[in-house]
Amino acid sequence: MSRGLDRPLQSGQLEEGDKRVNAFGRNILSRIGTWLFATAFLGAGLLGAVKAHAQTQQLRVMVGDFVDERAHSAGSQLAIAAKKDMYNELVSVGASKFAPIDPDELMAQAKSLTPPLPTPSDPYGPYGYSLFDYTRLGEAVGASAVLSGRVLVTSGARASGKLVLEATLTNLVAQAPINGAQVEVTIANEPGENAGSQEAVLKAVDDAALSAVTQMVARQLLTATVLQISRGLVVINKGTRDGFHDGDDIAVLRELAGGRLVKVGVIRIMRAYADNSECEIRENTGGISPEDIGLVLYRPQYVYTLTGGKSINRVNTRINLSAIGSTLAALGLGVLLVSASKGGQATTTNVVAEATSLNGAPEVRVTWGDNIFGQAGVLQYHVYRLPDFPPGSPGIATNNGNGNGTGTGGGTGTGGGTGTGGTGTGVVAASGVPVAVVPPSSHVYLDQPTPFDSYATIGGFMTGFNGSAATGSLTGGGTGTGTGTGTSTSGGCGFTSISGFLDTGFTPGKSYQYEVTAILARQQPIVSSGGNTGGVGGIGTGTGGIGTGTGIGTGTGIGTGTGIGTGTGIGNGTGTGTGTGSNVLCIETDPVPSNFATPITPVNPTAPAAGASVDIRSFNPTWTSRVGADLFVVEVSTDRTFKNPKIIYQVQVFSTAPTQDGVAQTLPAPVDLTKAPQLLADPTFAAFVSGSGGSGSTPTTPTLYYRIGARHDEDIPGPVNWISQAANDPNRNFRFVYSDPVQFTPTPLPPAPPGKKASLAAAVLNANGSRAAVLHPVMPRSVGIIPGVSHPTTPQQVLNGRGRERH
Repeated sequence: MSRGLDRPLQSGQLEEGDKRVNAFGRNILSRIGTWLFATAFLGAGLLGAVKAHAQTQQLRVMVGDFVDERAHSAGSQLAIAAKKDMYNELVSVGASKFAPIDPDELMAQAKSLTPPLPTPSDPYGPYGYSLFDYTRLGEAVGASAVLSGRVLVTSGARASGKLVLEATLTNLVAQAPINGAQVEVTIANEPGENAGSQEAVLKAVDDAALSAVTQMVARQLLTATVLQISRGLVVINKGTRDGFHDGDDIAVLRELAGGRLVKVGVIRIMRAYADNSECEIRENTGGISPEDIGLVLYRPQYVYTLTGGKSINRVNTRINLSAIGSTLAALGLGVLLVSASKGGQATTTNVVAEATSLNGAPEVRVTWGDNIFGQAGVLQYHVYRLPDFPPGSPGIATNNGNGNGTGTGGGTGTGGGTGTGGTGTGVVAASGVPVAVVPPSSHVYLDQPTPFDSYATIGGFMTGFNGSAATGSLTGGGTGTGTGTGTSTSGGCGFTSISGFLDTGFTPGKSYQYEVTAILARQQPIVSSGGNTGGVGGIGTGTGGIGTGTGIGTGTGIGTGTGIGTGTGIGNGTGTGTGTGSNVLCIETDPVPSNFATPITPVNPTAPAAGASVDIRSFNPTWTSRVGADLFVVEVSTDRTFKNPKIIYQVQVFSTAPTQDGVAQTLPAPVDLTKAPQLLADPTFAAFVSGSGGSGSTPTTPTLYYRIGARHDEDIPGPVNWISQAANDPNRNFRFVYSDPVQFTPTPLPPAPPGKKASLAAAVLNANGSRAAVLHPVMPRSVGIIPGVSHPTTPQQVLNGRGRERH
């Protein structure tokens, strides 16, 4: 049986226990029984284990089987050695965090179970237990996790390849890995050992076990709490500040009475922010709810194959916003309000500041985006600049919260209740004076140099409040009446007016950091409490009737009587009051910082001047320094827009005066542009340099352009990328603040040296010269200077008349 390495190791998938385990796995009723039985053991011990592990207390661990992947066995010498080494290292190196169960004790407890578990003769031998078996055994020994793994010789002979040891610590409650390690070591033979020596392999296992346990000790157990859940999206209260990352899988547990834990699902982080994360539901077996506990699961970094292959273990973190829809927005706003009561929540993200210029003046481009909580209800963005315009200083603001209530009452008598809601009052939250405000339709601001007033046209900025919840009440009146008042406090959006000229401009050459917040408005209804009991009923009065009677007998009598009638009205009505007002809760979110950016005034090229003719074999431009610029780049191109990087020649040079303006700058040495491969990529320039215009014509003289770029090199990412203009482009080759391009032309090039292709002009000149020149014949060698030796006649001999033969 072969099991691929790209699947996680399942306890029980071992050679000796395969038949029993596989039969168990095929029975769906057994699977259900396993889950139910496992949940019965999810008790206080596991909760204690989670809390103990988080507090770096010892976690009781059973050491299970390690599989030799090449032998497909947990009983090979290599597998048993890995199991034994891992136990020994847990006892020694891992003692601060782990308390491994002694194998002899473990096997003794396995025999005592009802029904008992099979046990090998060697305590370190293969167990072949399933996760269900380990759950039963863990309850008996007080362990809440089992350590298992695999070992693989990835390539070459056993004593000359690489060995991979993978260890996985599985939590018996979450039924998923919560810790683990991957170690890759080289199998090195000692002098005198055979190439196939097992000693070298076992030594490698020992080294790998030490490294694996060290990794596990260093890894922290991360927990979180579920804040909200709706339609497949879960928000937890932990983020990147707490070590949570995109792609992390989280087991969701619920604490029951008595501290017992049950697993209710699995979620995956799709977007992790500073102090919260958005998660996708992967499993929801028990109904995930707010206040459930999240336990981050361990995921191996790499996937190894039997052939020695190694790849990154990637996960999909793409979130499906269309499926979440409006529920996501409502959920995000709810979490935002909860977070606001605890001191704020960031809704902006990816804030980037980049130096640039416009019409020769320096600028800083600030861009940002919205996270999932900031995609609705934004009234205004605030851009702050450190150190001169920081957030957090108190602002001036007013409040527009309002509310009213009504009440009714009734009774046998007459009664009634009325209520009115009072105007709410707000308290100013954190809000300094921003360097600028931006409408919600835009996500970019261009900061300007001093003097500049960003409030010249808008007159001020909104201010956030954080008020208390709205309340209301009614008070009882006199007999037969009821009156009352409703009171509420709420937040509201205020407005700070800026009068006169406020210079928000920056100083060129100085480094700044920007921060962006959002002003969000939320409607909060006023709810008044019920009215008091209706008024007491009136007192009824009446006059009794007159009684008469006739007596029969010897005499006549007169009967008189008086009747008294009384009535009482009882008032038993109940007044009710409800609020109909609406309060605006106005929140300024937490500031999100950018990188540092240094605005640079574009440099002033001084030579060559525009339109000059330049010897491009010795090109050496000059320019002046700028405050804040410690790195310059000289660029030359045949394209005046400098938008094609393939035909732009660049050379960088450090400034000699980064803290001064106007100091002359130049290249360390002149450069030969005729040898620049970027310029030679232009056919016109290449033809000019080679001297060939085609069809015997004179080559066209190209037009060249140069410009000077400047930047503060410590700014990351740096100025706006001239080519892509993208804030997230990591390429820094064209991240400079550039001067305007300067046009120049090359002077004619001289003929090429002998052995090289000459220019057409040089070829014509040589041809004409050869026709006009008269070459004197060489003097015969028959007359020698030295008798018996033939020499050519020298010019001196001709002049002296001694080089000729006598006749």
